[in-house]
Amino acid sequence: MIRQIVMIAVFVTCAACSDTTASVSEPVSTKTNVEESKMTEATNKNLSKISGQLQYQDMEGGFLGFIADNGEKYTLRGLDKHYRQNGMRLVVTAVPMDVMTITQFGKVMQIQEVLSADDSEVMPIPRKPGTSLM
Repeated sequence: MIRQIVMIAVFVTCAACSDTTASVSEPVSTKTNVEESKMTEATNKNLSKISGQLQYQDMEGGFLGFIADNGEKYTLRGLDKHYRQNGMRLVVTAVPMDVMTITQFGKVMQIQEVLSADDSEVMPIPRKPGTSLM
């Protein structure tokens, strides 16, 4: 008896999965080329070229903040790990993001491209006396 109930349940499940009723498929993206080009224009309009230096900030547990040559402060998102070094000088293109972070350090920018990097000023992250990395 239990075997028959299980077989019926399996049959009903399989039948439900192979529904052959006609359905209209919706396109995955309904954006037109015009809408996409407007989005690209908006991104390009907000695209900024920024040069500055990553500097360790001893706040909120410590993080690398980006100090632009003009003194403005930024939090960079999407920066490759290779560049995340205290003292690294960068020239980047980035777009502003409308987000908040726990660091609350300047504007949050999404990296589009690293145009140049100079590691000649890279230095170890300063540690407080009596602390260790482990």
